[in-house]
Amino acid sequence: MANNGEGGWRPRDSKHPWRPPKEGRPLCPESSDGPGRSRTPQSVGGWIALIAMILWTLGAIQWNSQGCTFFPTSYRLVIQHGFPSSYDKCSSETEQGTVKDD
Repeated sequence: MANNGEGGWRPRDSKHPWRPPKEGRPLCPESSDGPGRSRTPQSVGGWIALIAMILWTLGAIQWNSQGCTFFPTSYRLVIQHGFPSSYDKCSSETEQGTVKDD
């Protein structure tokens, strides 16, 4: 690296002149995560969707342990009734959308 006399450093073999950053514009956006790390709304939404899918699958696994078929019944029951209690059981009626409390 060499000082090119233009106020900045660049590789010796660089054919492009050094250009300073535009005034008033930061080199990299700052965020609450610290310097150089930014969170876009898309990445936050992706994390939220991933967490929701994990929770939905955990609920479906619990309904499956109560005797329901795993897909699609267990996933549907998580949406309709939430997580099962220890008294909720699957029956032929549950497969149609009703939960049997014993």
